[in-house]
Amino acid sequence: MGIPYAYERYAAVCTRAADACSEDGLLTPDAAQELRGLGLSVGFHAAYNGVAIPTIVTLVFVAVAAVIFQRRSTDPVALFGSFMLLLFGGAGVSGTMHYLADAHTAFRFPANLLDYAGQLCFAAFFYVFPDGRFVPPWTRWLVAAAGLLFGFNIFLPDSAPDLFRGPFFIVFIGSLVFAQIYRYKRVSSPAQRQQTKWVVFGSAVALVGFSFTFALGTLVPATISRPLGWTILRTLIYGFILLIPLSIGVAILRYRLWDIDVIINRTLVYGALTGVVVGLYVLVVGGLGTLLQAPGNPVLSLAATGLVAVVFAPLRDKLQRGANKLMWGERDDPYAVLSRLGQRLEGTLEPEAVLPSITEGIARALRLPQVAIWLLDGEALRLAASHGRAMEARTVQGAGAVASLRERTDGLHPSSLGPDSEFRTALSLSGTGLVLPLTHRGQLIGALSLAPRSPGEDFSPADRRLLRDLAAQAGAAVHAVQLTVALGTSLEELRRSRERLVAAHEEERRRIQRDLHDGLGPALASMRLRLEACLSLAQETTPALVGNLERLYELVGQATGDIRRLVYDLRPPVLDQLGLVAALRQHCERFSRETGIEVRLHAEVGSSVPAAAEVAIFRVVQEALVNVQKHASASRADVRLERRGEWIELHVHDDGTGLPTDRPALSSGTGIRSMRERAEVLGGTLSINSHPGAGTELVARIPDRR
Repeated sequence: MGIPYAYERYAAVCTRAADACSEDGLLTPDAAQELRGLGLSVGFHAAYNGVAIPTIVTLVFVAVAAVIFQRRSTDPVALFGSFMLLLFGGAGVSGTMHYLADAHTAFRFPANLLDYAGQLCFAAFFYVFPDGRFVPPWTRWLVAAAGLLFGFNIFLPDSAPDLFRGPFFIVFIGSLVFAQIYRYKRVSSPAQRQQTKWVVFGSAVALVGFSFTFALGTLVPATISRPLGWTILRTLIYGFILLIPLSIGVAILRYRLWDIDVIINRTLVYGALTGVVVGLYVLVVGGLGTLLQAPGNPVLSLAATGLVAVVFAPLRDKLQRGANKLMWGERDDPYAVLSRLGQRLEGTLEPEAVLPSITEGIARALRLPQVAIWLLDGEALRLAASHGRAMEARTVQGAGAVASLRERTDGLHPSSLGPDSEFRTALSLSGTGLVLPLTHRGQLIGALSLAPRSPGEDFSPADRRLLRDLAAQAGAAVHAVQLTVALGTSLEELRRSRERLVAAHEEERRRIQRDLHDGLGPALASMRLRLEACLSLAQETTPALVGNLERLYELVGQATGDIRRLVYDLRPPVLDQLGLVAALRQHCERFSRETGIEVRLHAEVGSSVPAAAEVAIFRVVQEALVNVQKHASASRADVRLERRGEWIELHVHDDGTGLPTDRPALSSGTGIRSMRERAEVLGGTLSINSHPGAGTELVARIPDRR
């Protein structure tokens, strides 16, 4: 009913002012003459703008609504979407009803009512799609606010506040975008996310294209004043609007058929490419034309065309790489990913940092939210490294999962594991979408689990190819780490065995010292006393017997002295009598009295020092002070003993001449070698720092194995 009136509107030649005619889209006499000059009639202009465009737009909206109604008649959201498209597109977008209302005022209220209902349904659809719920719940109040906005703008356009035309409309559009993003991130299932992508993509492209076209017409008024330019802009605007019903139809009916990510990627590339090319052309032709005062010069147009031709291919490649990296990380540049991973592994010195470096490198290169490496431990899988979301399970039992990984060398989805699998449960909680086996020379050594970029999505074939290459390189690195860790464990066990041997040795020395001191020593002393008594009695008898007894008395005394020396060498008795700190203080005081060198002791180790460590520290202090006396020419020495974390540190510092640089033998003599061996046999270290004329400092560090 409205199409004939639309045709009449565009076929009429406006006799008002040119600006007023252009704002209403009406032909001026000059515009009509220009059309004839282009070989186009006024009737063609009216038929195209008043009949063809409204008819095509209406048919597309109604056709999509009809197909949705036919295919999804049992889905309430699909039915609502069909109803919305019928009202919004079939009744409001084309604008022909308003031409009818302008000709017959009786149709004004029905036309406004249908237009109002279409716009309100359009707003509500974006708040409830795709599951029919308002998410977040407070968005239902935004629909009421939108109803107020549309009511004023449609029924009372002259009295509508300016707030409703500008800021509120921008807030309204922003709320639609926020609602869809919030729903996508927090609520939607994988299928619903795919549907949301289609609707948001179509609407975003339509909005950007509509805004760009409108801005072009506003910034270049000459475009609107020319009939052909106005027709082209109008065609572009309605072309972009048609993306909305088409994307909604695909989202409801065929969202699984095409990969929307590829379409988004190409749209970003060619949209940016078009903008850059158009901007470059306008800059060259318009800017240089104005600068050289030669507008419309064909030479500038040729130069701009040549420049565009030269930069088109490299610019497209660069934009394509940028779009790919934005959406998929460095998936399309596998050499760079493998090279960077190799560099990270080469730069990683500590074995415990290798596996975290691998997971971090893969996650950042492909923009994955979670990557984890699991190591095979018998029939169990143990989490060795993880980047991104935290994994709750650290070790899972899974003979079935291990068997599946051995069979599925190309990777598997967690759903492929048994429903009772602990590994499947752990992966599901972290959002894992792909598990790749880690192998070395055909042997399974672990697994690489990866979460997709968006929850519920699948990895593309290109992703899988790159990930398989990364898994192969990671498998070799994991095997090397396992060997290094195993070697480190063996060395640690060897060190602990040596410490246990030293401790047992020291305990045995203590037992022997105690037996000699408490058993054999007193027995020899008693024998000597009895020999002395016998010798006194024998003085009155045979002289030969006296000589033998005297010789036997001397031998027993010599044996007693040897026993005492052995007892002291096995373990200084003063350690058992006084303790380490008191024994050191006594020795330092006696050393000061005998040598005249002032020795100051500062000890903060408490009383619970292992027996082997006590002997080693005491002997090192003895030997160090002897070296100070013999070689340092010092007047003072400081002995400091303290605990630092898991270590007992001994510092002996003097103010002497230091070790001369031309006599390195002093730093590797018998005494120093003996001190170093005492520290190293307990798993510690000994170092000597000396500067000629500045004294010498000996530092011994012994593990505190309590």
